[in-house]
Amino acid sequence: MRNLSAQCIYGLHSQESENDLGNLNEDLSVIENGTSDLDKNISMIYLANSEGFALVTIENIVLDCSSYIVDVDVVAEGDTLFVDPKIISTLDSSGPVPDCLCPTLVSFNIERTSKFSNANYLVYQNDLVMPLENR
Repeated sequence: MRNLSAQCIYGLHSQESENDLGNLNEDLSVIENGTSDLDKNISMIYLANSEGFALVTIENIVLDCSSYIVDVDVVAEGDTLFVDPKIISTLDSSGPVPDCLCPTLVSFNIERTSKFSNANYLVYQNDLVMPLENR
């Protein structure tokens, strides 16, 4: 694995004043009600990438704003690609930041082999299963 990137698409942050909290609540309800594309996890693998590597992208992985993906383990078994991220937090406590969510686009390159060309599904963090679109 190389070239790991985890970019916040945009953050939903709590506001400084109580007057601005209405906007935060509206934004969060869009996610909770499933009326936004944020609830759709999308994964793709670009097998035609150069230099013997394939590009894997996973959209809409929700992290709190204090968390970062620093590494991923990737294993292909049958028709499934298992992605297990190593996530660290900048906070001393083990709990997430409840008022700051960050829908994240995760991408990384993996060595291009035949076992990845047969993958039709991606399992993220051992619990989120999504179709893996080959491009």
